[in-house]
Amino acid sequence: MNKIIILIVFIIVLGCSGKQPRTESNYYIIKHPIQKDSSGNKVPTGIFYGDHNFILIDSTRIFYHTKNIFRFCGTGIDYTKPPKLSLKPEDLQEITIEELPLFLEKDVTKSMGQNIDAFVSVSSPNDTIKNRAIQIIFKYFTSGKNTRYIVRNCTEEELYVTSAKIANTKYDPTTINWKKGFDH
Repeated sequence: MNKIIILIVFIIVLGCSGKQPRTESNYYIIKHPIQKDSSGNKVPTGIFYGDHNFILIDSTRIFYHTKNIFRFCGTGIDYTKPPKLSLKPEDLQEITIEELPLFLEKDVTKSMGQNIDAFVSVSSPNDTIKNRAIQIIFKYFTSGKNTRYIVRNCTEEELYVTSAKIANTKYDPTTINWKKGFDH
């Protein structure tokens, strides 16, 4: 019996003594902010797009566009539905993870000009973002810039447009049966 215990301890010590490669799990979990409407019903916050919009598909694909419609306040606005951007596949620019830092430094900085204020939207079809781009985007926009951002799930429009772009298929929004729809 003692020999078995000594053998088990020896195996455990031997197995733990070698250095094993460290693997990092880089992911971001989307928090779904909830507000209540005048009737006390829970509704999403209603901010969908920003000056800079990144769509992170799976763990490697990055798409970017600058189309937005700001809706800070107003009557008759349905904050549970995004505004319709009339986004098209050609409005999306695909960026590789290797190109992303230079793209941010060169193209995004150039588009911002003297204005260091920015509103950034990062979206994903999944609640858990496993794309390394999110860390690069956060690092860039939090380094000395007055940036506000939202991390959210993709809108239906973004999903259909990125799917058409990835598959290189025709995109016709009039043939789509939108489940959620748009704010008018």
